[in-house]
Amino acid sequence: MISLSLKGGLEHGGTASANPFTMAPGIATMRLYAAAEVDRLNMLGERVRTELGATVRQYGWEVRGGGSVFRLFPLGASPAQAREPQKAVWW
Repeated sequence: MISLSLKGGLEHGGTASANPFTMAPGIATMRLYAAAEVDRLNMLGERVRTELGATVRQYGWEVRGGGSVFRLFPLGASPAQAREPQKAVWW
């Protein structure tokens, strides 16, 4: 696992994070997707953001993202204020 901490950033780690061994097959796979499949994946991402967002809002969080990617973010927080709550969710 790679863990990176940057001033003003959020730690992020993952088995495949920035690993050329996993990036090359990922790129090859993405090239095989037809535009309709990418649209379908993005629609599913929007569905997750919408449905999860409705649930987490009552706890003071919102869902941000685009395409098939999303993350939780504390409502009304600046990036600096969000750092500790996001770390708590991560761990």
